[in-house]
Amino acid sequence: MRIWCIMVKPTKTVRTRITKTCICILMIWLRANIVMIALMVTTCFSEDRLAILEGQMTLMKAFQSNVEVRLDAIQGDLGTLTKRVSNLESLVTTLENKVEELIGRTTEVYGIINEQSSTIKDVHISWSDWSAWSDCSQSCDRGRISRHRLCNVPPHLTDGICIGGDTETEECVIREFCPFDGQWALWSTWSTCSGSCGDGVETRNRSCSDPAPAYGGKVCPGHDIETNPCNLQQSVKYDCSDVLKLGLSHGSGVYRITPWNTHKEVDVYCDMDTDGGGWTVFQRRFDGSIEFNRSFVEYEQGFGSLDGEFWMGLGLLYSIPSRAKMTLRMDMNSSKGTTGFDECSGFYISPPDQYNFNVDRRINSAGSTLIIEVDRRIW
Repeated sequence: MRIWCIMVKPTKTVRTRITKTCICILMIWLRANIVMIALMVTTCFSEDRLAILEGQMTLMKAFQSNVEVRLDAIQGDLGTLTKRVSNLESLVTTLENKVEELIGRTTEVYGIINEQSSTIKDVHISWSDWSAWSDCSQSCDRGRISRHRLCNVPPHLTDGICIGGDTETEECVIREFCPFDGQWALWSTWSTCSGSCGDGVETRNRSCSDPAPAYGGKVCPGHDIETNPCNLQQSVKYDCSDVLKLGLSHGSGVYRITPWNTHKEVDVYCDMDTDGGGWTVFQRRFDGSIEFNRSFVEYEQGFGSLDGEFWMGLGLLYSIPSRAKMTLRMDMNSSKGTTGFDECSGFYISPPDQYNFNVDRRINSAGSTLIIEVDRRIW
């Protein structure tokens, strides 16, 4: 530490007291390149002021020591800060290197994507050839045909790479209209007997027109004409309709007929009042006086009384319509007094080994809940 004192002498002399003003420049060397300059102005009176100056110098030295301690602390903190800054600079450098590495990898991946995109574009046309068109789903009217293809892509490029569908369909028409088979219309009435005296024949006709076959449909099976032997001289009555034709009717009741294939006379009940008459009745129930829960043998032979409730018998019932198919009529009365009926054409019974009831179709009905299915067996 160096001290320079510059003393200034006043221009006027004061007798009462000698006063000297000292301007001291105090230069304290703290560190290299660091200089504290203090300007101290004191009033120099006498030598005894030196003691005071020395005390002040001691205080200054203590101040210098305190400042040096604080500077050491600051320098230590500065060193720590410098080290941290160095670490941060190293970390930044590392991060910059990693960013550069990531940029390089990104560029590499982008190149791979571009390369694969070119490959994928080529794969989009990797469908197999279309298969041949399938047969039309309908043999007539409008249907659909289809064809298929496969997605033939490399295994590592699968999972929906092929663009478009694997199936195509189109409308197809083989024939504009479907064929339908013809159905017989009803039989005509029997003609008059061809022989006015002795044996003759009677005929009836039907047409395949209900509906007629169309668009390649099948024609009706069977014949469109039927003939029966007749003999007006002998006046043979094969069923109740013959009794009516011969003018022998005298109202509903019991009449004697001769089935055409047995040549044996039998008594039957004829309904001459319902729908023009001529109906041969094979079952009659109206008051529950006869038990109908019977054995097969009894149903085959017949039971009951023609004047009351009865069942004709399957044997005779088979013979009567075996000459020609007939119309079946069922009249019903409910306990509430309501009535109804069903009429079906083409009625006949299968041979005795089965005795199946058969009809062609329902032709008339009123007030009845009875349902007869066409060409189904009824027992």
